[in-house]
Amino acid sequence: MSSDSNSESDCLTLDNPNPSYGSVLRRLSNASTKSVWSKIERGRRLQQRMRFWHYCLFGAFVIIVFNLIFLPRTSLSRDLRRLHGDGLTDSDLKRIYLNELASPDSLEWLYEEDLTRNMREKFEEYGLKTSLSEYYVTLNEPKKVSVSLILDQNVVYTPELEGDEGRVAFHAFSANGTATGPLVFANHGTFEDFETLRGELEEALKGSVVLIKYSDLILPSLQVEIAEKFGVAGVLLFNDPADDHIDGKPFPSGPARNPQSTQRDTVNNIANSPGDPATPGWASKKHSRKLGNQQIPSVPSIPISFEAAKPMLDTLNGKKITKFPYPLNSTKHTVVLENIQEYKPKIITNVVGTIPGILGTEEIIVGSHRDSWTKFGEGDPISGTKTMLSMIQGFSKLLDLGYKPLRNIKFVSWDASKYGLIGSTEYAEDHQRYIRKNTLCYFNLDTAISGSTFYVGSHPMLKNLVIDASRTVLSPSSIKEEDYLYDYWLKQDNLTVETLGSGGDFSVFQNHLGVPSVQIGFVNGPGDAVFHKHSSFDNKVWMEKYGDPEGKKLDTISKFIGMLTLMLSESEVAHFNVDTYSTLTTDLYNNLINCKTINKWKNYYILEQEHPVCKKVWKQLNSGQVSGIKFVHLLDLVKSNFLKWNSASLIFHKYMKDLQEEIVEDYPWFKYYKKIKIAVQIKLANLKLVSLDNHMLIDEGLPKRPWMKHTILGSDRLTGQAILFPGLSEAIDEVNYEETVKWLMILSDKLESITSALSR
Repeated sequence: MSSDSNSESDCLTLDNPNPSYGSVLRRLSNASTKSVWSKIERGRRLQQRMRFWHYCLFGAFVIIVFNLIFLPRTSLSRDLRRLHGDGLTDSDLKRIYLNELASPDSLEWLYEEDLTRNMREKFEEYGLKTSLSEYYVTLNEPKKVSVSLILDQNVVYTPELEGDEGRVAFHAFSANGTATGPLVFANHGTFEDFETLRGELEEALKGSVVLIKYSDLILPSLQVEIAEKFGVAGVLLFNDPADDHIDGKPFPSGPARNPQSTQRDTVNNIANSPGDPATPGWASKKHSRKLGNQQIPSVPSIPISFEAAKPMLDTLNGKKITKFPYPLNSTKHTVVLENIQEYKPKIITNVVGTIPGILGTEEIIVGSHRDSWTKFGEGDPISGTKTMLSMIQGFSKLLDLGYKPLRNIKFVSWDASKYGLIGSTEYAEDHQRYIRKNTLCYFNLDTAISGSTFYVGSHPMLKNLVIDASRTVLSPSSIKEEDYLYDYWLKQDNLTVETLGSGGDFSVFQNHLGVPSVQIGFVNGPGDAVFHKHSSFDNKVWMEKYGDPEGKKLDTISKFIGMLTLMLSESEVAHFNVDTYSTLTTDLYNNLINCKTINKWKNYYILEQEHPVCKKVWKQLNSGQVSGIKFVHLLDLVKSNFLKWNSASLIFHKYMKDLQEEIVEDYPWFKYYKKIKIAVQIKLANLKLVSLDNHMLIDEGLPKRPWMKHTILGSDRLTGQAILFPGLSEAIDEVNYEETVKWLMILSDKLESITSALSR
């Protein structure tokens, strides 16, 4: 045994270079056995680990299945909010906003010089994502303004023109120059008034200096433009207390007009092309192409007070006619009007604050201008600015609770609005592609409080939304909780919603870019104390005594515009009513063509026109006609297209209502594909609504005003007041057969386009 052992040992030593075959075999056998057992052990351990993970996976599967079985059904609406961490429901938002909204903190900074900086800081304080938007424009300041009344080559009267504020009142964009001529009274300066004067005075009208009364029925810029077309040399504009129909002492002792009040204004033709006159249709950036001054009037004009105008009115001794409250002219006196303005380059700045939304692209814009003609401007513009700030403060409290709107909400403080809606127009022209594609609506807050009459001017698609919002807010005169703004409005004028014309910061959005807009406010109405527009008597004393003594109107309008914004922002399907739009416009079209002029033309033949759209419609009319195309055939085509639009609008409106019901319907998890389908349908439907009015725009614009592009909604060329179908309406008024045919063809094509867009 010992010998064998030694022998084995010998064979395993390094000193034995020639081990025996048996020893080698034994060594290999031992090594193989160990290797096999090692592999078996490793396999066993691996199997144990795999079994452990199989158990884990199976357990996880069981837990997931168990949870899915008992997972609560959810709606797409709730999923959207949970995804973005917003736990507030729609009713929560409205309740919190109405309960928490209060008048803004101290607003003395609104009367300070650096209002732009103050506004930006306040926007940032309220949690808005804030930016500045600058534009390079040319604005005027008065150097010398004077008026002299001359009799027998002697100056017999020189009115004080420093007006009501100790500084000279002037017109924005008024022409430089001196005008000398006989004194003529032109009433309200409408086209009809000047037609009357030309018939009565004939050549005596040309070269005269005319006294014109301001009027709510025509814009000052159009008064000056019309006067210029009739050949006058200069224009004096004033407010006549007789037009106010208010008894009592003049303000501040009473509610009547203070005779020293002077209404400043712009004579930049904002009815046809607001904004910087040098850049119509494009933004006034630093290196933008500029046209010069050909867009502004060529005759000088000056605003004066009634106190300054009265001695001149007393000299009128000419013919008297029923239509005019004063004699037509002075046969002895002449007037010398001198207007020297200095035009300087200026940088204007809009302050933009945004609350980013979940959907990212769709947006709502709320705007109010902050520039004032005087040091005060309590009604215009401060009441609008206060309303917007109060509204922002309410939204700020929602943001503190984790609120994130569905759509972007953008608040903008416009600059240089008084010079001709420059801030809003340049901004919208600068961002017109984005606005056309993404902006759902614009809410305007110019002069939020100037009286007690509740006013809403709105795009027809938003009429129902406005009425619904009025049911949620208490009226300014409420003495019990049941007195809502809806009841106040119903009693006042049966829920009248006006259409918008021009003259407000909404103009560029609706008239130029086709963005549905709303203007809201308590305006001056029958029985109200006179609102001294654009004068220093529009001040705190007037507001606290007559305008809004208890601040209830500010509270009401702030809550109302806030609820409008919330209702539009938080509805996944945009709260638009296309059916109302089509029905209203159809009725108004039928009223428009129901006139003697149209009836007289029915059997007239139509000749082919060169306009591309007219050529297209001509081909439609020409198919199947043997004896020639008559005017009545065109009327039938337009009528047919209106009926198709009505039908498509009704179907689309029902489809939108169904979508809104589906988005709040709860579905089990395994029907996720239905939610995806609904989300896609809603996105496509909202895209149709955002771009809907783009189908009503015409690239070349309206006759004699290419900047105005909406074929259905617009303003009267001679007054600036709201009018529907402006191109067609003006052609009929002018008894212009060819233009009427052209605009009926354009209207027919636009109706086909919008019907097709809704039906796709």
